[in-house]
Amino acid sequence: MKERDAANKSEAAAATLVAEAAAAAARALEDAAAAAATPWPAPARDKLELEQHYRQQVEALFDEYADHFEQALCEGLRYRTPDHLYAMHLERSGRTPTDIAEGILSRMAAVDFGCGTGLMGVQLRVACCGRLIGCDLSRGMLKVATTRHKGVYDELVASDAISFLRKLSPGSADLIVGCDVCVYLRSLEPKFAAAC
Repeated sequence: MKERDAANKSEAAAATLVAEAAAAAARALEDAAAAAATPWPAPARDKLELEQHYRQQVEALFDEYADHFEQALCEGLRYRTPDHLYAMHLERSGRTPTDIAEGILSRMAAVDFGCGTGLMGVQLRVACCGRLIGCDLSRGMLKVATTRHKGVYDELVASDAISFLRKLSPGSADLIVGCDVCVYLRSLEPKFAAAC
């Protein structure tokens, strides 16, 4: 009975953390939408300020959430997206029979943008023969990735996704993954165009 009560309290605490994070992100989006809702197109400077404000809000949210992120997601919400993405990637066509037999995902470099605390990186590291590079806006999340998942990434970069992807040399990575990050990217087209 005590174990069930403790589990229920843990799930409730995790759900509260996730709800608070979602509410903060929603407030940031509402603030950004309200600031952008003008009858005339906003000057470019205002759009840049709005983007910077949004970035700072997301960064602060995840910096604050970093230490409890994995517990809230994995234990409280039974989050398994990295497991599912890894399994889907193993099943995809276009890889050589040798790679499939050996379970290799990447021979060059694999990039995990929006890597957070490294949950996806743990899955990728197993079958990445080349470098594994993680990128995240939140330095707090990167700190957790460094300490909790030591040795998973060859390099961790504090950057927004578009700046990071633009700096990649064309053809330098044969796998680019963004696990549960696209919802925070306001416009996906430039991000993916930059990566190609």
